[in-house]
Amino acid sequence: MNRIEKRIDFLYALKRQKLNSILQKYELTYDEYQIIKIIHYMDGIASEMIEKESKLDAILIKNIKDTLLQKDFINIIDNKVFLGDKAKEVYPKIRKDLKKEERRITKDINKEDVIIILEALDQLIDYYEK
Repeated sequence: MNRIEKRIDFLYALKRQKLNSILQKYELTYDEYQIIKIIHYMDGIASEMIEKESKLDAILIKNIKDTLLQKDFINIIDNKVFLGDKAKEVYPKIRKDLKKEERRITKDINKEDVIIILEALDQLIDYYEK
């Protein structure tokens, strides 16, 4: 894996960590949110398509769907999955929180900050490769 791929992986892990902290407020896990996001964009999606779109294990998806169904985040009608009332209410709030966080983070970043961030990422990668 080259340096750029490692930087991307590290930043993705940080993003996921930040997203998890936001999702806790809504009593959702990262994987649950991924499923809700897919359903949001493809409301009325067949269960098999969720597997293809999410790249998650079929058993994990079934468990997530069962949990989301109990929490009223989804509805299943004729083997198609739709957003439930709770997801319709919460999803825009989550997106708003994410955008707010992105604006907060990027507000004061300049070119020098980017260089410092990349150097710090390289140091972290070096540290974890030892």
